[in-house]
Amino acid sequence: MERSTVTPNKENLDTTPPTERNEQQFVAFVNAARFEFGIPAIFVVIVVLGFILPSGISKGATFEYAFAIGLPLLILPQIVPPTYRARFVGLLRGDLETRTMWIYGLAPAAFLVALLGLVVLLSFLTHESVRQFTSGLIYHRDYITDLFLAPIGEEIFFRAWLQTRLQQGFGKMGALLGGARLRSWFSGAGAVLCGVLFMASHVNGVAQGGLYVLTAWLTWLRFRHRSLGATLIAHVAWDGALGLFGILVLTHVLK
Repeated sequence: MERSTVTPNKENLDTTPPTERNEQQFVAFVNAARFEFGIPAIFVVIVVLGFILPSGISKGATFEYAFAIGLPLLILPQIVPPTYRARFVGLLRGDLETRTMWIYGLAPAAFLVALLGLVVLLSFLTHESVRQFTSGLIYHRDYITDLFLAPIGEEIFFRAWLQTRLQQGFGKMGALLGGARLRSWFSGAGAVLCGVLFMASHVNGVAQGGLYVLTAWLTWLRFRHRSLGATLIAHVAWDGALGLFGILVLTHVLK
């Protein structure tokens, strides 16, 4: 008796390399969420709020609140339906296993906590104010609210939308130049540009030495591993460490 062999239909096989396939997931997600329409709309809301809110309210906090609320609302339709949920989970993990995603996400915060601990020890040994060692590293405690609000909105804006668009060259223009799928340098240049814009968007960001480390790590995670989850964890943990340090150490321990 002869064994029947079934030749798979080549048209049904996805021959796209995994790295390119994951990048295509980001492009499809950005297109579905309609960021090109939603993000300008959020900016309009921020400008309007800037005119109508009392002068005593922090404009920075207003900006973070608007982005922390508005941007997740844009992606809710891409998360809630069961058919889209698995796709979004894949977007969070990227090329990483869940455990590796958490390790990569928490790594910069672990480095920061160790560094801040060393700073506190050094200040006690030298009898110098801890502020002398942290002036270029830590945010002022007045911005702690912003620290906890910023990561969600910023990661959706910079890593999910802007870096995706810059790496693909904003659609047709990128296609004419070869795009991220054909020329790796094109994609890398877009990632670097996104990192530069991320630093430029922060007030006095150039003076904050720790921002260089965080920006490089977030940009690399998104570019190399395409893991939005890892960048979210890294950003939240980093800002959380700075906020906790500001609350416990600067406010209470060394006041």
